[in-house]
Amino acid sequence: MKNINIGIGLNADWINGDDEKFRHCLNLAKASGGNSCEIIAHSMDVFANGKILKSRLNDVKKVLSEFDFNYTMHMPYSFDPHKGYINENIAFFKECINFAREINISCITVHSSEINIYDEDELIKNVNIYKEIGEFAENIQIGIENIYYPKEPKECRDYLGVNPKVLKNHIQNINMKNVGITLDFGHLFLCSNMFGTSFISSVNEMLPYTVHTHIHDNFGKNGKMTNYMDNLYKGIGDLHLPPLWGNLPWNDVSTFLKQLDVTFILETEFRFYPYFKDAVDFIRRLV
Repeated sequence: MKNINIGIGLNADWINGDDEKFRHCLNLAKASGGNSCEIIAHSMDVFANGKILKSRLNDVKKVLSEFDFNYTMHMPYSFDPHKGYINENIAFFKECINFAREINISCITVHSSEINIYDEDELIKNVNIYKEIGEFAENIQIGIENIYYPKEPKECRDYLGVNPKVLKNHIQNINMKNVGITLDFGHLFLCSNMFGTSFISSVNEMLPYTVHTHIHDNFGKNGKMTNYMDNLYKGIGDLHLPPLWGNLPWNDVSTFLKQLDVTFILETEFRFYPYFKDAVDFIRRLV
């Protein structure tokens, strides 16, 4: 049987720059039985003003070295290389890649940029950003994540990250072997319901270009995220539930997962840590 890389995505708020909390979260991930872990770039206080804080680097490396994980990394949730000062954004992305080399990270995920798919000039600019990033990253994979926006459909249906076909074409235009898609199944399910598109057709569009995955569940109900507990009882939005807690079509997801040779990260809310092991076991059975 092939070696399967599967594990837990950490939560930035739980860590909040505290190394003891960092260890605690890594121990919870270890208890899941997974062999992989996704760290969050802005959770560790290892970057400041766009640079690696050398005074923090060794402490963070020490914490990570205490665990036998295959590590991946998520860029800061708010980071969009296309917004603001692009040269500074590219420099920061490169600094994150330098950090990734320090701890042997195999893949870095970044949210897709908030670009209108009919704005050809901005799409070309974004392609050139990722050509430069991909060249600098060399053997580190860059996964551009399909995204979900808790807005009215008419406000966001033309954003790059919610349109699988356009995201696929975007990756083709970037044309770098190490730049692909982080396929987030939970986000895709929400978008499919939101825009009345086919979940299965959308996965098929992205699957050949998928270099990484995020796996979690929800009820497919669009809505603004306010208080998590309120959203949970209403079943609204991007809830990041363990598999089988929501309405994702897991039989279909299983068919897709079996075709992939990537890392499977369970990106579930950390409040559900008692169920991490069940979730890892479930995904391991699927693949």
